[in-house]
Amino acid sequence: MKNNQENNKYYLGLDMGTHSVGWAVTDTNYRLLRAKGKNLWGVRLFNEAQTSAERRTYRIARRRRQREVARMGLLRELFAQEINKVDPGFFLRLDDSKYHMEERNENNKQPFALFADSGYTDQDFYKEYPTIFHLRKELIESDEPHDVRLVYLALANMFKHRGHFLNESLDSTGKEGTFSDAYQMLLSKLEEMEIAFPHNIENIEELEQKLEEKGKSRTQVLENVAQLLQITKKDKPAYQIVSLMCGLNVKLVDIFGKKDEDMDKKLSISFRDSNYEEVITNIQDIIDDDNFELILMLKDLHDRGLLASIMKGFSFLSQARVESYQNHQQDLKQLKSVLKKYDKQAYHDMFRIMKEGNYSAYVGSVNSSDCIVRRINKGRSREELYKTIRNMLKNYPQDDPDVQMILEKMDAGIFLPKQLLDTNGVIPNQVHQREMKAILQKAEQYLPFLREKDETQLTVSEKIVQIFSFQIPYYVGPLGQAYKDKKGYNVWCERKEGGRIYPWNFEEKIDTKRTAEKFIERMVRHCTYLTGETALPKQSLLYERFEVLNELNNVRVRGEKLKEEIKQDIYKKLFLSGKKVSLKRLDDYLVSNNLMAKEE
Repeated sequence: MKNNQENNKYYLGLDMGTHSVGWAVTDTNYRLLRAKGKNLWGVRLFNEAQTSAERRTYRIARRRRQREVARMGLLRELFAQEINKVDPGFFLRLDDSKYHMEERNENNKQPFALFADSGYTDQDFYKEYPTIFHLRKELIESDEPHDVRLVYLALANMFKHRGHFLNESLDSTGKEGTFSDAYQMLLSKLEEMEIAFPHNIENIEELEQKLEEKGKSRTQVLENVAQLLQITKKDKPAYQIVSLMCGLNVKLVDIFGKKDEDMDKKLSISFRDSNYEEVITNIQDIIDDDNFELILMLKDLHDRGLLASIMKGFSFLSQARVESYQNHQQDLKQLKSVLKKYDKQAYHDMFRIMKEGNYSAYVGSVNSSDCIVRRINKGRSREELYKTIRNMLKNYPQDDPDVQMILEKMDAGIFLPKQLLDTNGVIPNQVHQREMKAILQKAEQYLPFLREKDETQLTVSEKIVQIFSFQIPYYVGPLGQAYKDKKGYNVWCERKEGGRIYPWNFEEKIDTKRTAEKFIERMVRHCTYLTGETALPKQSLLYERFEVLNELNNVRVRGEKLKEEIKQDIYKKLFLSGKKVSLKRLDDYLVSNNLMAKEE
């Protein structure tokens, strides 16, 4: 800076952002100063700070994978002795690459990945069981003895896909909280939030049946439910609530109005979208707790209907999946027949090459003389396939019964059903557990080791079920002790005694009470004003009372603030009674206490 400026006053301005800091130096008249021939302004760029959300996602996925591997290891331990009696190389083949011979162990240079018996190989296995669900179904229904390896493969498949644990009211026998209970809770929530919704439905069972109706598109289901509830499009919030319940895409502003300034008018949600988990996380950060609770209630009703449509009235998931496989097989034959009849080039484009929106892309592979491709990720959605098929069928006679049936099934969304879908996420652990118990009950008749007990007084079958259904409580966290209480590591678990932890000795090994206390203590922060004092939780009763009184400080009647005794009385009579304080209730209080005229 110039010498004649050194003793003068100057201003340093800073513009601090998330990934940059801009600066400028001016005199008192805001004229830019110079030093060493350069203007005194500039910007410093740096990487934007990141929240822990991304790291948390990776950490959760890593722990989930580690625990899955641990469960699979325990299952192997329980089956190892019996399987080694009939096939010592079985687990070695499972661990080796099933695609590349050069990556296999030196002791496993043979072409099969599962079965390498002289009279039974992988080819025989897949011919007998096209999908794993065919195997699971047979193990449930058949009384014939089966190879121990088949039982292991069925159980291992369940261990890898064991469903969610969100519905605690459902048990492994299939009994759960009724649809009626869930619907009544929704009605109570809507009444509490002052959202108009019909309460005059007499037959809730009929509503449940319409939500679960098979062979109908989501739009058709919406129309049927809306007709039953006597809701029209003019009843916008109610109609959008039913739409969301039926799995359609809905703008949140159409349900909750424009009360929340942070809510994007275009923000929408559908329980069937592939990015639902990402969307619901963003929504939770934007809307208040009441609105978010309402969305979760609607999700529960939607999932009940969707699960019923997946199960199709069967007792076990594998039975429904086998029927789905057979339906796909029949639909495929019908589609091939139509294309061969009217357009062989269209048949070639649909099945013989890899192209976005065709059947090869839909199933992710093609194996023909023209093309061999595996695992494509573009243009493979059901909607894109249906669009391609419709474009083809519009050129064929519309009175053809096969063409009509294909179009009807596509309208209902049931043409060429897949086994693996995003909707599989609604299947709870208890559904798989019910099937697992049925398989083990049959297997115990011809595999005596499943009935054997050890010092724990549990049979092998009981141990398998416990491993499958066990969840480490969220407040316990990682069980390893190597990094316990060390800075930078999220390990706080308190042990009662050492040794390996299993589901059946968890309470003996882990001090759950002390661990839960440490879980809370780790989250408590210290006050930045009062040294040594801990901060209040945001949802503690004392802090919530402070927030209410602080808001009441901003209430003015005829330009005057409320007196202290009035604020305390409002707090006691309105906020300590009832579920929600609305503006109407506050107005009624002020009018009834002669603090405000009714006309104001």
